Amino acid sequence: MAKEAFDPDTVITLAHAGDMLGISRKRVSQLVQDGFIQRSGRGTTTILAAVRGYTRYWQERAAEKTKSSADARVRDARAAEIEQRIAERGRKAVRADEATAAIDYVVAACKRALAALPAMITDTPAERVRIEKVVRAAERGIARRKEEAEKLLKDGGKLPDAE
Repeated sequence: MAKEAFDPDTVITLAHAGDMLGISRKRVSQLVQDGFIQRSGRGTTTILAAVRGYTRYWQERAAEKTKSSADARVRDARAAEIEQRIAERGRKAVRADEATAAIDYVVAACKRALAALPAMITDTPAERVRIEKVVRAAERGIARRKEEAEKLLKDGGKLPDAE
């Protein structure tokens, strides 16, 4: 049995094109109206025109979907940026460098106050030395907490529970 030669220019009805493509005749007519499938005559097209037109329809649809999803990602990113700016302006969010400066400001005030304590508490040299040791230990603890807070501001995370 000899194989018949396939002729892509074979004229078929729009109903046959729909059967071949797995879609309704009405859908084929819509694709003709939208310019995807070229008619060869009244109610007819060629196999090649039907396949090329349907393929082009899906290629354009995929390109639109890709473009619309990219547009959606851009819109989402812009919305997130706007929300962040609003939060910063409303002081609900603070930039890390501003928070670090605030921490430094408070820690410097604490160090000045702690440094003045021994002289305010006693005139006795031995007692003053003992108090200065306690103050230095407190300053080291404050410095450690300050470093932890600055690292959290830089890297993110949660503050440890207060001891």
